[in-house]
Amino acid sequence: CPHHCYGRGDCLQGRCHCDHGYYGESCEPRPSSNSPTLPESLIDGFEGDLSTSWSSVLGGWASRSCNSMAPFGNGKHLYFGGCGTRSAVTKVLDTRRAGKVIFVLRIGSLEGIPGCSIDTQGPVNVLDKGVVLQYSLDMGVLWKTINTHDPAEYRRARRVVYSLPMEARSYGVQLRWWQPLHGDFADQWAIDNVEIDLSDPKDTSQFEVLHEGDEL
Repeated sequence: CPHHCYGRGDCLQGRCHCDHGYYGESCEPRPSSNSPTLPESLIDGFEGDLSTSWSSVLGGWASRSCNSMAPFGNGKHLYFGGCGTRSAVTKVLDTRRAGKVIFVLRIGSLEGIPGCSIDTQGPVNVLDKGVVLQYSLDMGVLWKTINTHDPAEYRRARRVVYSLPMEARSYGVQLRWWQPLHGDFADQWAIDNVEIDLSDPKDTSQFEVLHEGDEL
């Protein structure tokens, strides 16, 4: 079926049978007077319980287990140390006017903090233990990668700023932070101060990593 029915219908004999509220040959989400109003931005510092900004968080919870995320974060962060899948998926967003996605990321630690470490000696390619930032237009049927973050570069907290790809600036988008592989009780990571900002029309940047001493 075209575009996998955008994850919003059933594919039967090569044709999409759309869920309620979606129409057309591919069930593509389109804003209209009958469409739900979707959030256009997201800000979460994880100081309380998980906010309603997230549709799914697996293997993670608000914690201080990776110690300080200074100078770009303090207090709690969204920490991933659980068994099985480790991922965070936003709710469906309207990113047509969005510009940047900003977050603080730490993968393991230089200090070997118990509960926040990365095993670089095992048989698994260490990059497969990195954190992947992705987006989906079809409720997670397909995920497209913005970047994979190498654990070797994020053992101390770093602030990451991306301009959203043009395809990801759409009605009905989700973002996902995901770790493909990890060991048992190892390879923990954390994100903090996640923001999706409205677009600055003069912004032409694509990617930058900020670390201690830098300013945005």
